[in-house]
Amino acid sequence: MISPPTRPDEKAVEAGGVHPLYIDDLSTKFAVLINEVSSLSDVNALSSEMIHKYCLLVKNHAMKGYSAVTKEIISYIDFHYTEDLNLNYFAGMFNMSKTYLSNLFKKETGVTLTDFIHQVRMRKAITLINSSALPITAIATACGYNDINYFIRVFKRTYGLSPKQYQKSIMFSAH
Repeated sequence: MISPPTRPDEKAVEAGGVHPLYIDDLSTKFAVLINEVSSLSDVNALSSEMIHKYCLLVKNHAMKGYSAVTKEIISYIDFHYTEDLNLNYFAGMFNMSKTYLSNLFKKETGVTLTDFIHQVRMRKAITLINSSALPITAIATACGYNDINYFIRVFKRTYGLSPKQYQKSIMFSAH
């Protein structure tokens, strides 16, 4: 089977160690936008946006230099963040001691596994708050938090505001 041609920006992102599913998702979005381009200024604006988004993709999802285990954990968290994830779960998944896995993950990523899970979930929470009118309880559940109070504490520790305060600040700044 012949694979479709890959654009240079996709190749660079792939070389940056980004999971192919992320590349495909972004490329699909841009393919739709390319079909809607109707002027030279639109082409220039879209080109700039594409460069910016592919750079962000590498910045946020590059896994070059990580061990196979760390890469797999990061990918798993990105796609299963709503599940009950913790050190015990991954230690069992990879048949490793919790201490070894914890040290490996922290050494390679600079953060603990628990903090990494929270970072992924908090990015999803911000996206949902910014792009929907869902109640905070629904957002917490959609981000993998079954305890609303724990979600609020993690959110406040991360962003300095409660989710409700953040949501109100977004609504206020939109008017």
